Amino acid sequence: MDNLKKSLSETLSHFDPLAGTITKENQSILCDDYGVEFLETRVDVKLSNVLKHHVDGCILNRFVSTNLHYNNESGNSRDNLLQVVVQVNIFDCGGMVIGVSVLHKIADAATASTFVSAWARTNALRTNAECKNVELITPSFDSASLFPPKEVPSFVLSSQTNQEDNDIVFKRFVFDSSKINPTKVETVSALLWKCVSKVAGKAEPAEPSKPFYGHSLGNLLAPVMEGSMNNPSENELSELVGNMRAEIRKLINGDYLKSKYKGNYELLSSMGDIHERFNKGDLTLYTITSWCRFPFYETDFGWGKPIWVCTVSVSNKNACTLIDTRDGNGVEAWVTLDKYQMSELETDQELREFASMGPITMD
Repeated sequence: MDNLKKSLSETLSHFDPLAGTITKENQSILCDDYGVEFLETRVDVKLSNVLKHHVDGCILNRFVSTNLHYNNESGNSRDNLLQVVVQVNIFDCGGMVIGVSVLHKIADAATASTFVSAWARTNALRTNAECKNVELITPSFDSASLFPPKEVPSFVLSSQTNQEDNDIVFKRFVFDSSKINPTKVETVSALLWKCVSKVAGKAEPAEPSKPFYGHSLGNLLAPVMEGSMNNPSENELSELVGNMRAEIRKLINGDYLKSKYKGNYELLSSMGDIHERFNKGDLTLYTITSWCRFPFYETDFGWGKPIWVCTVSVSNKNACTLIDTRDGNGVEAWVTLDKYQMSELETDQELREFASMGPITMD
């Protein structure tokens, strides 16, 4: 445990913003080496007992702290948020679960992946002589020189969670590689979109949402497939995949974006209009983001690669995160819906043809 703490401290010296303090204006980070929170827990069961059953999202949430509000010894919360909270869980069998929570305001999945990989390599160098040739990862902070900041419109997206937490369900769906290759992210996204659209239609008659936005492809904001199909649940899966692929190719074409939105201002204004309607309750958003192809399964702290990597439940409903299976070929989809919609989704016959909900394999 001491080595994990020391290697984390060494890693944070290269990732200064993650150990800093967000200013009161919420616009910048003071790199004051404030540090991160490090929690240790003991779990009086074997790790295999957790993994051999159907994965329970509520149990997973116990292995990672998603509370980024700092609490000092007197129990008073600090005004500023922590950027990172690490929770290390030690099981009776000696197995370990490392939970890392990073404030999304300053880090996306790519940054989080780089940070965890850097920490793992630093720890491996400290603890395993066989890892002496491991190359350390150091971040680059030259983005501002490549993409100078501009004055752009801002908007606030309110939470979709009006229900009690007990009404929100977090489930894992596994898509085998043989059923979704070669375009696994597109196929799984389109299939989930189709199935969730059917579920949403049963739950409440509402204007079809635009669930695919640019942040599914990184940090670029833009509507995808906007208005292209009013009822995706009635379309063939192959048609949905084809249309989505065509729209994404347009999206990553710089000339197309310039001609359609005349720069970032109109692009963000367009997104702001959608968010304003959402905040008024005029439409419902279903979001999908992909963590696929990030090297989470290559993370080695010096004692071997992980047997399983996952995300945990988020507070907002109607969200889905895609992540690779351990072999790198399949996809795990982590979906958050309300109880009614989740029960409908789990019994959707088309989804069941492609997805399973079995236990974690440890082979």
